[in-house]
Amino acid sequence: MDKPTLVPLLLISFDIDGTMTFGDPPGPVPVSFVHAAIDAGHVVGCASDRTRSAQLALWSEHGAAIQFAGHKHQLTALRERFPAAVRFIHVGDTHVDERYATAAGFEFWHVDGAAAFLAHDWLDFNHLGPGPRASDAQQDARH
Repeated sequence: MDKPTLVPLLLISFDIDGTMTFGDPPGPVPVSFVHAAIDAGHVVGCASDRTRSAQLALWSEHGAAIQFAGHKHQLTALRERFPAAVRFIHVGDTHVDERYATAAGFEFWHVDGAAAFLAHDWLDFNHLGPGPRASDAQQDARH
């Protein structure tokens, strides 16, 4: 009998404003991207400047059953809360997002490079490479 292939568990945290299409201001990441990660069995949630209750209400309004919500300075606690995750990623749009993500040991994916990570086949997270950084997108824009 063949053993089932185990997909490495990712923990992906999303900022809202400037990141998600439903943010204020809107960002480039559609909620379908979040649904794909959830459907693939990964731990998906939110780290934002909004209150936890506002975050949960907004995600619920968009049909996304996220597994955590909190402020960016609380990212470190997620590493302890979800020890089975093999990669920790925060998707955001500001240097503040990057600062908190890297301080917590997360990969930071900047939305300026959204086209690069939205092009991935998100139903197959096994082949997920490193995410885009703002500097990558800025360099691409110059060429």
